[in-house]
Amino acid sequence: MSSPLPSSAPSHERPGERPGASASASIPTEELARIFNTVVVSTLAQENTDFQEEFQRLMGSPAFESILRSVQVHAKTQGIPIRQATEQIVKTFRAMDQLWRAYIYREGVDRIGGG
Repeated sequence: MSSPLPSSAPSHERPGERPGASASASIPTEELARIFNTVVVSTLAQENTDFQEEFQRLMGSPAFESILRSVQVHAKTQGIPIRQATEQIVKTFRAMDQLWRAYIYREGVDRIGGG
């Protein structure tokens, strides 16, 4: 397996210095954090670059049709407007999703920490 690092250090690096050490040492921590956060967020979107096609596929799916029917049933049974029913369902789903993500993350941290 070949290394992704260049075989010789660039001229601005000293012999024995880690590759890229002098370049990263001159970048302020705040800038490094900004770059890191940008990459974390931007790589989430790289998997599906054709957003319009993905939206159309999802919105035409039987699962999405079921969600829409659920909104109508919720609005009718609760006696609330469709918009309010939709907001309640979406907010509930997002809250559940966030709880599961936090739970799974915590479980992973606990396992790594031996807890």
